[in-house]
Amino acid sequence: MKFIYDYYSDVGIEKQINEDSLLIKCANTTKGRIILALVCDGMGGLSSGEIASATVIKFFSNWFDNDLQVFLKDKQFTLKSLQNVINSVLKELNQRILSYGYQNRINLGTTATGIIILNNQYFIFHVGDTRIYQINNEITQITEDQTWINEVVKKNVISEEEANKDPRKNALLQCIGASKTVIPVFYYGETKPGDIYLICSDGFRHMISKDELFEQFNSSFLLTKKYIKEKLFDFVELNKKRNETDNITALLLQCYREE
Repeated sequence: MKFIYDYYSDVGIEKQINEDSLLIKCANTTKGRIILALVCDGMGGLSSGEIASATVIKFFSNWFDNDLQVFLKDKQFTLKSLQNVINSVLKELNQRILSYGYQNRINLGTTATGIIILNNQYFIFHVGDTRIYQINNEITQITEDQTWINEVVKKNVISEEEANKDPRKNALLQCIGASKTVIPVFYYGETKPGDIYLICSDGFRHMISKDELFEQFNSSFLLTKKYIKEKLFDFVELNKKRNETDNITALLLQCYREE
């Protein structure tokens, strides 16, 4: 499997610092071409959120370049075998950022949502409310928002329409660096040539509908880097015109068959 990808990130119309961070890395291995894509939405104000999200990104960048290569050499390696490893990594990062905040008397944290694709399989790890959508002949939200508002909607306490207007809609149940403990959620699945994966911070999708995303990104044709960059830019600008006040970040990749 090969990949076409690009991304766009914007500070938005209100904040002074972009606290979002992202990572995308590919490598040729003995088991095939592998890709890691990760988006982190930092929070904490001033530069604190940026520190939290950048810490996670730097760790996973080093992990991909070094530790992952070791795991791939194991004959018993599967994407599912990564769950215990990633679980430990995210818990370690949580403690590291918690300690930094305590020592510096600041509150900070970050979401962390990433996907690893190898051959025809994907593995997703998720903490927070950054989303991953899979797009082919339909658009599917794979991850579930770990927010208070999502929990009350599932319990039918309020409707989705009411939730969209609720000032508490961004209240997270957990995030890296601001929770005493984190319990990452993992997803597995198959991927096919033409499948598209969109990873976005909440600032990218508050003002954008799934139908609008599907109209511009679907697997009916092979995307180009130029097209991805232009469309992500257009969506970011549309969010800003619709008065989205958060940082806005999206990363999109499409899988295609190696010739």
